[in-house]
Amino acid sequence: MLCIAGDAIFSVNSNTPDIDVRLRANDRSLIRLPQLDYAFDIDARCPAGLLPQSMFISIADTRKRLSGTELLAITDTGITISIPAKQIAPLSVESFCVRDDAIDRQQHEAITVLGALSAQATLLCSDDSDEKMIYASRSLDITLNCIDERPGKDGSEFTAAEN
Repeated sequence: MLCIAGDAIFSVNSNTPDIDVRLRANDRSLIRLPQLDYAFDIDARCPAGLLPQSMFISIADTRKRLSGTELLAITDTGITISIPAKQIAPLSVESFCVRDDAIDRQQHEAITVLGALSAQATLLCSDDSDEKMIYASRSLDITLNCIDERPGKDGSEFTAAEN
């Protein structure tokens, strides 16, 4: 996410977590996600004359607050925010990583789910007499990888289902 307001720049970029999904029954369309860890790179530059006082990032029911001092310290390292599984609704994904009685379909594929979650961020800049709040939001993606853990399956080809 990038927000430019006058001479202020507020950029918060994240990775896309990879999640392994086990081969599942054909009648199952909902996928429950585990904890998701997002690593953020942050570029927060306040308008001329103002200093960063704090920054908040909110994803689902998880919130992270950084003071101005902490924000300046993480410019090179970024931050990681972990979203607990209980805060993430199941995803409805049709015909992905399902086991059919006749043949395993799409068993070793990966898909990226765009906008699985969203992040909202605010940057507070101020000096002795002025205060400015800068807002930004970003869709957060995830990549689902189908894993076939049955004995003898190496993921190299589609084979008939074992009885």
